[in-house]
Amino acid sequence: ILITYTIAMLLVGITQTIFIQYQAKKDKKGVEVEIQKITSKQAYLQLFFEYANDAIAVFDLDNKIIEVNPAFENLYGWTKEECIGNSLPLIPHKRKKESLERFQKLLQGECFIIDSEEMKKDGTVFKAQVSLSPIFDREGNVFAVSVISRDISYHKEHERLQMQSEKLRLVGEMAAGVAHEIRNPMTVISSFVQML
Repeated sequence: ILITYTIAMLLVGITQTIFIQYQAKKDKKGVEVEIQKITSKQAYLQLFFEYANDAIAVFDLDNKIIEVNPAFENLYGWTKEECIGNSLPLIPHKRKKESLERFQKLLQGECFIIDSEEMKKDGTVFKAQVSLSPIFDREGNVFAVSVISRDISYHKEHERLQMQSEKLRLVGEMAAGVAHEIRNPMTVISSFVQML
């Protein structure tokens, strides 16, 4: 009985060891798969950030830049090295107050999509469509702010020219109408003069 009991305990021990090793391999493989998923997800996000056509910047709670993408460098004229850790003059001075008010609302969790005037490194002001969003941590606290900008100067100029063209068309129609109204009585008068 003692020998049978010992053999049974030995078999249970070997079975448990094999099962634990199998679980460890399975868990390790699962962890590796999760790590690969996270890594590929981060790689996709990094590719999106680097190759986005829109200018993207991330600001900390002190309004200092944490990260910018190449499109931001191209649009605003600042290099990444000049941006990181600094608070740059990206808004014209006349818009500073409303910009600070928006930033305070962002820190409270609000989002904005606005047409704004932005400023390049050389001081050139341009029209931009800007999306401002808070970035939350796992506890739901704002720990950064993202800014995505798109130069819409061309679109605004196109809209202005289109409106100007429409106004000129209306003026032309009015002029044609006035000319018609003047011509009709003149034709009648001309007919009476010829008859006389």
